[in-house]
Amino acid sequence: MSAIFGIIDFKGRPLKEEWIRSMQDDLAHRGPDRQDLYREESMFLGHMLLQVTQESVYDTSPYEEDGFVITANARLDERETIMDRLNIPQRERESITDPLLLLRSFLKFGKDFVKDIYGDFAFAIWNKDKKELFCARDQIGVKPLLYYFEDNRLVISTELKSIVKLDLIKTEINNINIRNDYFDIEEKIGSTIWKNVFRLPAANHLTASLNNSKLHKYWTLHYQKNNLFKNLDSSSYALKAAMEKAIEDRMRTRTKIGVPLSGGLDSSSIVCIAARHAKKSGDILYSFSSMLDPKIKTPENNDETEYIQSVLIQETNIIPGYFYSSQLNFFENMTGKFDRYYAICSPFNYVDEALYERFEKIKVRRLLSGFIGDITVSNRTILPLANLFRSGKIKIMFRLGIQIKKQMNLTYFQLLKTHLFGPLSPDYLKSYSKWIMGNKLTLDSDIPICLNPDEKLEFQKKRENSFKNRTRYNLKIEEHILPPNSEVFREDFDTGSSHHQLEYTYPLMDRRVLECLMKIPVEHFYALGYHRGLIKQAMKEYLPDKIRKRTDKGFYSPGFFDVIYKDIPALIKEIDLGASIHPELNKDFDIVKVLKYLQNMTNNKSISFFSVKDWNYIYISNWIIYKIWILNRKYGNK
Repeated sequence: MSAIFGIIDFKGRPLKEEWIRSMQDDLAHRGPDRQDLYREESMFLGHMLLQVTQESVYDTSPYEEDGFVITANARLDERETIMDRLNIPQRERESITDPLLLLRSFLKFGKDFVKDIYGDFAFAIWNKDKKELFCARDQIGVKPLLYYFEDNRLVISTELKSIVKLDLIKTEINNINIRNDYFDIEEKIGSTIWKNVFRLPAANHLTASLNNSKLHKYWTLHYQKNNLFKNLDSSSYALKAAMEKAIEDRMRTRTKIGVPLSGGLDSSSIVCIAARHAKKSGDILYSFSSMLDPKIKTPENNDETEYIQSVLIQETNIIPGYFYSSQLNFFENMTGKFDRYYAICSPFNYVDEALYERFEKIKVRRLLSGFIGDITVSNRTILPLANLFRSGKIKIMFRLGIQIKKQMNLTYFQLLKTHLFGPLSPDYLKSYSKWIMGNKLTLDSDIPICLNPDEKLEFQKKRENSFKNRTRYNLKIEEHILPPNSEVFREDFDTGSSHHQLEYTYPLMDRRVLECLMKIPVEHFYALGYHRGLIKQAMKEYLPDKIRKRTDKGFYSPGFFDVIYKDIPALIKEIDLGASIHPELNKDFDIVKVLKYLQNMTNNKSISFFSVKDWNYIYISNWIIYKIWILNRKYGNK
């Protein structure tokens, strides 16, 4: 993945050379093919280039035209449409780069042009005369853009590390942000794990100048049923066409293409469509899959082998690769990951790292990921019966309800409770129901985080408000597809893969796919009464029946529990040692309680299930390890 970065001092103060070198050094892994700067005395914009598309070999970013300078990390769709709007001569169309198309669109149409751009992008445009910087991020937020703006000095970058390390940055760990994650509280959009360092939200642009900055949301997803989709066939065909277009556009590369293949609906759909498209031109795909080690015989573990093989048998132009994730280590080289991410790592990060390494070895540069497909094309949270009831479509509601009851083997009580009365109930009834069932919203008195009474009260109120916000939009289709108070993409996948010269893309989060979903009648999401029925219908000509008809895809990677349990002793040792070196950790955590709980987990192994409390302690342990890393950096410990 490429990178953009820069510092602008709106007061005109000169920049230190070490600031520029520091950012260049921290982002150098993103520029294996080209690195360059645009400089003035009190500002600079930088670019790191990873060449993936045919035209990227001509990229000489940053570009300067008509008194404006752009640096961009972009992969644009609908390039022909953009070039038509700009009247680009035919002779230039094969070589004109995405950053240059963005700059010329800005020059011709102004700031509002971003709402008409499709693809993944983050860019910054410097107005030399006005001394103003304009930044924007794509509608879904695939390409990251972080910034710091204090004392009329703006710092932007693709990665946290290159900002936080600068000595001009006044920041520290944002414990509120981390606590919000733990307590399942919706955070303020744009906040990061570092105070005063912000993430430009998806579908937003930022304009900054002397003593002024303005954030503006330029695009919102809206549900508006299209009357042309009068039956399931027309809806499923439209979704299939949108998915084909999204995948084919991402296959426009000059390098090898890779696909992580899990055996589920989403990744298998991508692989099958991509393989058929590649076959037309005699090309091949490369896949890697996390498999269940044959030595693990417990029936609860998810063995995806037969589903993965069904795809590979059907699509013959795929070169597959495999690894046993149970033989990996969750805790291995955690400090090295912190050094790269400057943030807490996901418990599943070890699988991602294994994929990055393997794709890098075979020189793949573009990946097609099915990430978040279970929210979009195979959505599992939309409950159409309640929407049909509210819109007065009672006949359709009854017919679909009977199909859902049959296909999901529900009683009438279960059907009405889950699919109708639950979503339609007012907030106070939902809260009361949770209280009656013992699922209280009050904070657990056994939590190993040190909070004073005022902090407990504050977090209690935040948790209640978060719950109300979630239950309130149960009937809004667009907020199930693209949740408004959460950030689908942060920096983890982008940063991790960039160290292996990989560009991750997400065809199932393509704006055109989402806009297609916003036109489909709600009843078609449960096509014929099947959970995830819409994508199963749309993919009839692509997916093997074994995958299209499956209902048992698990949440975890194969062998996940073995990996976590195997690493808990090392986790205990690291926390114990860190707490002895840094006693101030006890101000934030009950270290004794954490160590005791982790030890109990190893003594009472159940390799097929983690309770919510188990997950909480794993998350807190990860948080503690991260704090130890921060303190070791601060005091020079290794």
